[in-house]
Amino acid sequence: IFFLACLVLCLLNEVYTQNLTGTCPVRNQIDAAAVGRRCRKACHLGVARCKNGRVCLCDHECGFSCINLENFCPPPPNLLNSTRIIITRVHGNNIIQAEAPYRYNDRARYICDAGFTLVQDGNHMCHGRRGWTGTSICARDCGQYDPVLVRRRGMVCGTECHVDSQCSNGLQCLCDGACGLRCANSTINCGEAPQVTNATLQYTGEGLRRVANYICDSGFYRS
Repeated sequence: IFFLACLVLCLLNEVYTQNLTGTCPVRNQIDAAAVGRRCRKACHLGVARCKNGRVCLCDHECGFSCINLENFCPPPPNLLNSTRIIITRVHGNNIIQAEAPYRYNDRARYICDAGFTLVQDGNHMCHGRRGWTGTSICARDCGQYDPVLVRRRGMVCGTECHVDSQCSNGLQCLCDGACGLRCANSTINCGEAPQVTNATLQYTGEGLRRVANYICDSGFYRS
């Protein structure tokens, strides 16, 4: 009976381990290094390899690793075009707002400033090396690339981007009409807009943001 009981427990533990393993990425040292992480000692659920009070837990790109739950993470890094961060923590069956010190698996989410949209959410989690996973980007609000309008207007679009750091040669990431967000010269001179009969031409803005406004004369309407 004792042997059968042990066998059942071993089988249950194996099934439990397989289920948990399926929810955790396989350790990938290359991905971890790409985000500046050094993985802690690898482990397997059900095998006592962790020492000094560490626990075998899923540590994101590093897979199952020996984690010291007494370690804390610093505040999440600042993000360009974002001045607000929401940090949450799993507490039992609930998700609560987390306060410092931040613990393993606390989650940080950036809220973009007005006029910007979160285009890449890195799902920032406090990991076992006292840092945060993921990369987020807050990009300028802008319409998407419209190939029909681009072709109709004979436009030439620059390099696609989300933030200025993705552009080179002094270019900025700007909303370029039907092209969407592109690397462009903000001081470009487009020259004069064509004249229209029975209308007065007025300009607003400068460079790439310069807009030609046609104001119809009295008795005339735009059609």
